[in-house]
Amino acid sequence: MKATPSTRTHPLSACAAPFLAAAVLMLAPDNCGPVFSAAKGKTSNMTWAKTTRIVNGEFDAGLEVKVTVTNVGEEGFLYIRSECTTSEGEWSRKQDLLFDKGETRALTYFLHEPTINAENIECRVGVRPKAD
Repeated sequence: MKATPSTRTHPLSACAAPFLAAAVLMLAPDNCGPVFSAAKGKTSNMTWAKTTRIVNGEFDAGLEVKVTVTNVGEEGFLYIRSECTTSEGEWSRKQDLLFDKGETRALTYFLHEPTINAENIECRVGVRPKAD
């Protein structure tokens, strides 16, 4: 006699499917996208200058970027990125900072990678709510 595959299912399999689906939905996050801070940053007074600083115990030429950041939203973290492009390349600094509602901070970033001979310098600062 030839064996045939069984088409019978386990009696609990029909009941288990709805429970498994419910368990998956209960464990899934409410929002599948990133959660952002309620802070909202605004930049002003951005300047840059060639300067020197002590880096690893020695004087080093570079660029100093200054900016004022104000939180015009609720208390929360802001992601701040300062970047400069020169004839010698591109460099950036980034930082997450906690701001109170309405708080303003004067920030300074030093990029020691460009030399004093760097030309065609363009600097910018971006700010956005930090994603959790």
